[in-house]
Amino acid sequence: MKLIALWKFILIILFLFVAFNKKSFASVVCAPNYGGGETCIETKIEKLSLEKDVSFKESGEFKNRIKDAGAGETVYFRITVKNEGDTNFEKLTVEDDLPKYLKTKEDTEWTIRNLAPGKEWSETFKAEVVDGGDLPDNDICVVNEARVKESNKIADEDTAVVCIEAFTKVLGVKELPVTGGRNIITGKEISFAVMSLGLFLLGIGLKKFI
Repeated sequence: MKLIALWKFILIILFLFVAFNKKSFASVVCAPNYGGGETCIETKIEKLSLEKDVSFKESGEFKNRIKDAGAGETVYFRITVKNEGDTNFEKLTVEDDLPKYLKTKEDTEWTIRNLAPGKEWSETFKAEVVDGGDLPDNDICVVNEARVKESNKIADEDTAVVCIEAFTKVLGVKELPVTGGRNIITGKEISFAVMSLGLFLLGIGLKKFI
């Protein structure tokens, strides 16, 4: 009896999961028939996916992370939305949140109309790393996030990472120069001092024998 009750509980959980997660699975709606029995209708699958990538070149290799971006350097972001279900989406909204230390003059919000099953939409836009004076003194990685919405609800989202090199490292400044005057003894000066001391001691030794 306990085993039967456990199986009933599992079946109920699976039914609820399928019914309320229609973005990934087809859901089944059943209605009772007059005179007995029921009629079940399977709804269509609705599923969207978004992929976010970044590259140093518009026609280059896009990845989910790039590194060693310098001050003022241009980077390219690519957003791809795929309809992996079997229903047509008449209107979708795509939003991109550009993080701190990156700037752009291009649009970062788009509208997709009539994305048919099996089709995809893609957009590439460029951004620039801010000037060196606005960058921190250490290397930093920033996250760029994009999302696709259907009926103002987020269907999917993804991120791309840009690692920015410290501005002082780009300039080749590794350490600050010594201040407060000359305070370093060179190897040549040490050699001269040793030689002078040797001659002085030699002179004292000669006097003892004269």
